[in-house]
Amino acid sequence: MHRRHPARRDPALPCPLTQGAGPPRMRRPRVILRRLGAGDAALWRALRQEVWARHPEAFGNSHDALAGQGLPAFADQLRRDCVLMAGAGKEPLGCAALDPERAAIEAVYVRAEHRGRGIGRRLLSGLLAEARGQGLARLTLMVAADNAPARALYARAGFRVTGGGGPRALTRDGRLRDLVEMAAVPAGRWGRRPQPFALQSAGEAG
Repeated sequence: MHRRHPARRDPALPCPLTQGAGPPRMRRPRVILRRLGAGDAALWRALRQEVWARHPEAFGNSHDALAGQGLPAFADQLRRDCVLMAGAGKEPLGCAALDPERAAIEAVYVRAEHRGRGIGRRLLSGLLAEARGQGLARLTLMVAADNAPARALYARAGFRVTGGGGPRALTRDGRLRDLVEMAAVPAGRWGRRPQPFALQSAGEAG
């Protein structure tokens, strides 16, 4: 009895499993959130300068308070505030900061090419968790009234509009941009009479 061997495939013919297949997909590096420390002062200064250059309204109706300061000032802020950075490998993708003393969120920023990946949502979730851990009753931020994507992001994170028609922010081309106030309760329960807090602006997010 003769054993039947499978027919040999002509090596000149394309393999049916790979025929028409394109190049293998490159997997995106995993996005990691981490809290910056005093040793990250140079990185934080570079990020804030990038935010200011692209979206100055992220700092409300005044210039970035740390503009022109040396690294010690940035290190002091990192010791005092909770500053989160989203990164993939060595590349920063976005950032967000919480000032616990004023219960204010500022400098929420995701680079344009990385928006739509849930990075802004993760940054906000991290700050809300930090606020809960510190026992903060209420968080506030300011956002441009016409920035629908950012307002939608904050609404999904639990923020709601609590005021408007107040301060204005200076844009890159010298125009004034109307801001609205949004607030969230980290514990998830709104009080009957929310207390006012000092406000800072949250910029472009994604």
